[in-house]
Amino acid sequence: MLKEHRILLVNPPGWQKESVNLGLSYLASTLKEAGYQTLILDINRYPISDQKLIERVIEYSACIIGISVKTATANTGGNIAELLAQHYPEAVFIAGGPHLTLCAESYMKDFPVFNYGVMGEGERHLVEIVDRITDSRPVTNINGLVYRLDNQIKINNWCPPDNLDKLPLPDLDSIEGFNWKEFRYPILTSRGCPFQCIYCCVNKLTGSLKWRSRSAENVVDELEIIKETHNITKFEVWDDNFTLNIQRAKEICTEIIRRDLNMDWYCHNGIRADRIDQELAVLMKKAGCTSIAFGIESGNPETFNSIKKGEPLSAVIDAVKIVQEVGIKAVGYFIIGLPGDTLERFIETVRFQHSLQLDHYTYGMLIPYPQTEVWDMVKKDGNLFCEITSTQHFSDDIVPISFDMPDFPKQDMIRAFYIAKYYHLFEAAQKIFNRRQVPTVIYLVTHNHIEQLPGMIIGSNPKAHHIIVGDIDKQALFQSKAFIQVPSEVHITFSNKLPGSKFKKNVIIVCQKTLLRKEKKLLFKNTTLMLFNPQLPLHLVMQVKKHIPDKEYLPEFILSIIGYIPCVGHLIRQYGKKSILKTLIYRIMRLRV
Repeated sequence: MLKEHRILLVNPPGWQKESVNLGLSYLASTLKEAGYQTLILDINRYPISDQKLIERVIEYSACIIGISVKTATANTGGNIAELLAQHYPEAVFIAGGPHLTLCAESYMKDFPVFNYGVMGEGERHLVEIVDRITDSRPVTNINGLVYRLDNQIKINNWCPPDNLDKLPLPDLDSIEGFNWKEFRYPILTSRGCPFQCIYCCVNKLTGSLKWRSRSAENVVDELEIIKETHNITKFEVWDDNFTLNIQRAKEICTEIIRRDLNMDWYCHNGIRADRIDQELAVLMKKAGCTSIAFGIESGNPETFNSIKKGEPLSAVIDAVKIVQEVGIKAVGYFIIGLPGDTLERFIETVRFQHSLQLDHYTYGMLIPYPQTEVWDMVKKDGNLFCEITSTQHFSDDIVPISFDMPDFPKQDMIRAFYIAKYYHLFEAAQKIFNRRQVPTVIYLVTHNHIEQLPGMIIGSNPKAHHIIVGDIDKQALFQSKAFIQVPSEVHITFSNKLPGSKFKKNVIIVCQKTLLRKEKKLLFKNTTLMLFNPQLPLHLVMQVKKHIPDKEYLPEFILSIIGYIPCVGHLIRQYGKKSILKTLIYRIMRLRV
């Protein structure tokens, strides 16, 4: 029977634009199963103004308002609660989510607007709390409850749901404005993690080291229902440990194949490299899996072993090879700022990453989340530059450094980020420095792409001589957020045209593809040539031609042609054989000496 009380759940806006808030969707389904009308306002996915939010909340007339808070949205979530309480004070406000679970006492003190908090996976706990509030019964003895008593914050013991098959499917239709068209459905087939990586707080959020899984039949039932009811043809697995039980993962894939679901899917939340074998990879491919991500974190053996992943680094090499051999794309996730890392060790990681020949990779800044070993290490030996609620892993315009350690200071972490992003440019400059010479890096770019220049300057080598050629707004460059990260001692000059002298062996040219056609003679000068392509999110700067040491018996023209050979393999992987051959033939035919 439908109850008269209405529940409103809110997902605050933040820098991380995930698909949906799956946790709120699970809460909505359990509340609806208990008979409550439930609405989700996902302000992160569907932004609205404060005024529109207030009007919608008053119109909906919820008796209870629950707000999900991650660390990055903790302040925003608290501010939303305060705003709504001013205009709708009759509601009971409840906080939940990862940050509340990690920092319950401090968060409830910072935002007294919240009447209660719910720890961890709160499906069952929240329903019981709502039942008692709506029936005017005491709530203080409910598991997982955070409440106030005599000006103190009290936190009750809690445990996550054990039998995940009994939970109702997440209710995405409760999200106001949600559109199923072209949607990639997120599915959670297991919860928890038995490992204790020093940077991860998953087992703190789930309340134990226990890994809990749904049966293969239950998982595939959900996929079949979603496909039939909403015509969904693609999904993504959000598990932290989808393949922890390899046999169960095989059963899920086998069941997908047996039912002929014909759905495209991937595992981009990451799986462990030591929890996949050839048979599973083949089954995943047959079941429609197109891409698998691995949480590699570091390629330096000492750093990798120190973060307590509990797997050998060799497993990463084997796993990437296995999935790529069966036709599945391999993705790698790496972390900048791990304890014990240095800039030199990190460069080993970038070289390791390139040796894997991954189809995609991402570098994120380490965040010292509360209750992790990293948090304790940073508090003891490091420097925090901001509140934990102001941190983020990624940023579009500046490297988001939230802390540093003595062996890996802030400026080195910034440089590490740009070395990873502009690796080929870094290596070209480094080879010149290894000869104890100073490179000259010439950038041929337009004013439309000046935002990449600071990163390339830092990533190549701040000690190089940097010449910027082209139509550049100097003031805009100097005032950009990224430029404040460029060390003050960097030597930068500007020119309207290429230097007139003949290019020597210590020159590196960074050129846009469109400008390359205008400067055809650059192709055949015996120097290092880097292709700058803003349309490629990862390989923004790629080596097209390398400098070949002078040979007296070979003319410069031949040396330049030979310089293309070491780069062909990477270019083919990026652009394809036909495109590269067509381009090279065209340029040779257009040669002007």
